[in-house]
Amino acid sequence: MKLKRKVSWLHHKNEGGQMENGNITMRANDIFISYSTKNQDIALNVRRYLEAHGLTCWMAPESIPAGSNYTKEIPYGILNSKIAVLILSDAAIHSIWVNQEVTYLLNADHIVIPYLVASHKRNLLNIAPPFSTVIQRQPSIEHTCDTNSLENLLKTVQHQLGRLTTFTLPDDSDDLLQLGIKEIGEKGGLLYDMGQAEYYLTKAADMGNAVAMRHLARLLTDEKDYEKDARPWWEKAAQSGDIPAQIHEAYYWANKSMGTNQDYMDKAMTLLQQAVEEKKPKGMFLMANLLITKTNKHFSSQRATKLYEELLCMGHLKAAWFLGNIYKYSNGVQEDAEKAFNFYKIAAEAPDDVDAAYSLAECYFKGYGTEQNLELAFNIYEEYCENSDEFAERCGDCFYNGWGTKRNKKKAIEAYSKASISVYPEDNLGSKIIMRIIYKLVKLGSGIGESTLGSILQYQGNDKKAFKFFARSAKHNDIDGIFELAKCYYHGKGITRNYNSAFLLFSKVFFMKKREAYSYLGECYEKGRGVKKDQVKAKYFYNIANQNGFCQEWKVSVLNRK
Repeated sequence: MKLKRKVSWLHHKNEGGQMENGNITMRANDIFISYSTKNQDIALNVRRYLEAHGLTCWMAPESIPAGSNYTKEIPYGILNSKIAVLILSDAAIHSIWVNQEVTYLLNADHIVIPYLVASHKRNLLNIAPPFSTVIQRQPSIEHTCDTNSLENLLKTVQHQLGRLTTFTLPDDSDDLLQLGIKEIGEKGGLLYDMGQAEYYLTKAADMGNAVAMRHLARLLTDEKDYEKDARPWWEKAAQSGDIPAQIHEAYYWANKSMGTNQDYMDKAMTLLQQAVEEKKPKGMFLMANLLITKTNKHFSSQRATKLYEELLCMGHLKAAWFLGNIYKYSNGVQEDAEKAFNFYKIAAEAPDDVDAAYSLAECYFKGYGTEQNLELAFNIYEEYCENSDEFAERCGDCFYNGWGTKRNKKKAIEAYSKASISVYPEDNLGSKIIMRIIYKLVKLGSGIGESTLGSILQYQGNDKKAFKFFARSAKHNDIDGIFELAKCYYHGKGITRNYNSAFLLFSKVFFMKKREAYSYLGECYEKGRGVKKDQVKAKYFYNIANQNGFCQEWKVSVLNRK
């Protein structure tokens, strides 16, 4: 390894020492613990655990000499600690002292490890500076009631402390690349440091290392703005001859073309030339796909078929599915059902290839390219029932009609219900297959189908008809149907307002653990709607609604009762 110069981490990254004559002098304490007094128990527990493993901690007020000035001692404690642990919670964010400490830590270029209190988790994305800076620089560790989170914190602290030494920076781009790859290899784990990986890879990329450019581009794709930060490096890597980057760029332009922009298609095909010449499967697949795109002026089913056949010989079974489609849909060749079936059969040998399995099942179901065999078709539909809406519908149809199996209404409902039916009516309306399945469920008397259709009708403004389907769903004891029916009575939607009926139905779904009902029950008890006023019970239901995240409409009421 070539050596260029000695560089202290302090010059380019969060450091743990003070410079004296160009050398690092070690600080007195390992960790500075920043916390709100409301989280003192957690902070003490962290301190005890870290100190039990041989680390030294600075933590107010224990580390401040009696009679000393806090405003002087805390900055001194920060400067004389190598790294910091921040007990991050709502209380910490609203603490003036913690805000000052974190600002001082960041200004001093400290490594700050966020130890996230669970109650704050859902607000993590909305954290304001300086806490947002901490989150961006270091992955947070979630506090739990067991020792797992403390073990994770200890590993991270030990890793960061181990990095605070004088470091020799290589001047060889391949050596820098390997350092960057090592950091990326730890991504998703406790020791992952995106900033350090970016630092190494940028150094290597600036030296013209095409592989480093590609790894840097991939890192920035995951962590930063794609068009602004990542794409320039993808382009540079592709221009420098890196084949994986060229394939990535080809996918970019192919997707941008939407199958219609010929200039973008030409860019994609040009970028793929080297990958195809060197028999790179991803490049060959994309090139073949572009060649069978009928809006491409370079359309050539013959060339595409040749590429797919080469891929199949290389062991890529997915190519057989594409070949099956070429012969089934006569895409530049004469339709050949038998060839299509045989290729689908080969493709279906790949584990979990849903596309190939469905195509093969359809051949058996319709007798396409082979003798009709409803039993074989049903077996495939049932095996993959949870994998796609098409399988769920076909499997349900088989149970309902007795195709390849015995008729079974209950199992038909179960199969249809495995489709990706959304809680959002607009999403269901956007899918023809989902709407077909919903109507089939309603026909079979399924409470799920009836409540879903009711929500769609309500979304479309037909409250009266929606109410009827919610009532039908409630008779089948569907929890969503009962809850929606209760809301209809409560708000007078599609029916005359009736608080008594609403309260009884909200109570029923409460015992069925429908959390959305908690806030409604709180308001019923608060305002005496359908039940006698009871402020104690109102407070109880508001509080559990708050704990379960369903109190936005009632937040003021909750706060007024604390």
